[in-house]
Amino acid sequence: MEISLRIAILLSELDGKYCDLNRLTYYDYLLIHSGDIENAPESLHPENPFRIGDVLARRELIKKAVEFLCKKQLITTNFNENGIVYSSSSLTKVFINHLDSSYSEKTKGIAKWIASEFHLYGDKELSEYITNNLHKWGGNFSQVGFRSK
Repeated sequence: MEISLRIAILLSELDGKYCDLNRLTYYDYLLIHSGDIENAPESLHPENPFRIGDVLARRELIKKAVEFLCKKQLITTNFNENGIVYSSSSLTKVFINHLDSSYSEKTKGIAKWIASEFHLYGDKELSEYITNNLHKWGGNFSQVGFRSK
């Protein structure tokens, strides 16, 4: 449920832009660990060692969260040259506007920052950015990353 809420908030802030599972996985990592990046908002979750493994571990959880959100019509599915992509639906912002906990407010703020900082990155650029910075962000998984399309 928590991951589903974060994904809905992220897609809401991207305002109709489509993301595939790789991008959503990267964005969710950046949302949780935004403090790893210079001049970024404080991380949503506390730092933990070896958190770089989160990038790989989250993909399957993100997939399940996206399926849940699709069933509830809180996000839409589309197909493009890269495969299946997701965006906010007409219900996403309505739903998100009803969230008022401190966690959801902090999530919204970081998601807005992610949308402004990373939405222009192509899939390959975002993958390279994540892969090239993993060694700085803690843990010993410096060779982890998804293949770009």
